[in-house]
Amino acid sequence: MLNVNVSVQCREVIDNMMKAGEANAHFKQMEVALETAQLGKQNAETEAALAKEKAEALKLEVKQIELMVSISLGTCILL
Repeated sequence: MLNVNVSVQCREVIDNMMKAGEANAHFKQMEVALETAQLGKQNAETEAALAKEKAEALKLEVKQIELMVSISLGTCILL
């Protein structure tokens, strides 16, 4: 009878160890998914900042062109 109890307990230990291993594997997958999401967020934030900088540079370029056109028009009118 003692052997049966030990055998049952051993089986329960093995089952619980397998469940713990599966839970640990799932936890690691979740960690990887979180890290991937965080990297994606960082990349998106970087791309947004670069796009904003580019938009600001283009606005300045448009203002410069507008100024050059207005100076050119003023010169043409004086001629």
